[in-house]
Amino acid sequence: MRALFVVTVNFSGRVTPGERIDLSAPFDARVTRVLFEYGDQVEAGQRLLELDASDVLRSRAEAESAWLKADAEAARVVGWEVGVEVRRATRAMAAAEADLADLEARIVETRALLERGLVPRSEYEGFLQQRRQREAALVAAREELAETLKRAGAGEKRLASLQRAVAAAQYDAVRSGGDGVIIAPQGGVIVRPASQGDGVDKAVRTGGRVAKGQSLAVIASTAALDVVFMLDELDLGAVHPGQRAVVTGPGFGGKTLTGIVTGVAGEASAEGGANKAVFEARVRLDPLSSDAARVVRIGMTANLAIVAYENESALVAPPPTRSRARRPTPLSWFEGAAPSPSGARSWWDAWALWAWRYCQASSPAMSSSGRRRLRQPNLSAEHGACASVGAHAPRALVSVLTLLSVLGM
Repeated sequence: MRALFVVTVNFSGRVTPGERIDLSAPFDARVTRVLFEYGDQVEAGQRLLELDASDVLRSRAEAESAWLKADAEAARVVGWEVGVEVRRATRAMAAAEADLADLEARIVETRALLERGLVPRSEYEGFLQQRRQREAALVAAREELAETLKRAGAGEKRLASLQRAVAAAQYDAVRSGGDGVIIAPQGGVIVRPASQGDGVDKAVRTGGRVAKGQSLAVIASTAALDVVFMLDELDLGAVHPGQRAVVTGPGFGGKTLTGIVTGVAGEASAEGGANKAVFEARVRLDPLSSDAARVVRIGMTANLAIVAYENESALVAPPPTRSRARRPTPLSWFEGAAPSPSGARSWWDAWALWAWRYCQASSPAMSSSGRRRLRQPNLSAEHGACASVGAHAPRALVSVLTLLSVLGM
């Protein structure tokens, strides 16, 4: 007969937030009030923390003052050619030129009068002395104007622009810190920040100090939960994104959840140690019902059964009739102590014992993360409890055993 045939691989993991927002400190400060407890359900816009903002307010005022000064200096340098200093130097040079021109006219008049004997020579020589002085003053005024114009060259303008940009960035850095009140950007469950494996408690407490950028808490959305579990390197071929998963747990109140494998890490995790490679994998849970959302909490342990193979029309053996003696099917393993080969009462017992040993030899590691252990068969047909063949059993062996089931052997 044909029926649904499913092979699953089993793992244990932990419920974690699938979508999360990290809350970090906007500046160095002391915590004045903590308005939540880790594990609380928070709403968007809810006040979570209050930080002492006195230091940042003072820093903000200093940064704003520096930025205003740098901005004014940059504006002055950009318009230097028409600025006050250049205009003053230009007026001084124009005045020196005008004085020299007036003196030149008086020298010409005095020379004409001297030639006619109407003025003494000393007066004429006095005007010549004044001309030399005014020529020197004109040269100084021209040099001053040239030096003034050089003070606003391309290099000076670039420097002033960079100083203004740096001051503006520093001001923006302290201005964006707000007033020290941390608000929840979205609703969810607020949990502790990750410990980064250093064993240090990252919980925020009243009176403690926090550094800029330090993680304060994590808001996990309850609308999207993941189950994170670890894969042994031998299990990598059995799990891949897109597979369906059935999730249960001791704290789920008997509820069964479903989900999809969303990813397997491409790099081994440090949790496996130096001599063992394990990889993190995730299952995204389907949206929870209202009843399930009340009992499933972040951090709970979860048991996963991931569908590794599924055939909706597999050829399976019908159940035995009452008249026939009960005996194990080739796809069943029976619990109990393993007898020796000499204790086999039929060819079937010998075959089952050989198959069990073959499966054990083909997968000696048997991933502890997968919690899949083949049980040694009990060759007595009177014992009944059975478990499905592990995912490490060779496909050829499973095919042979299935054929024997169909034949009713």
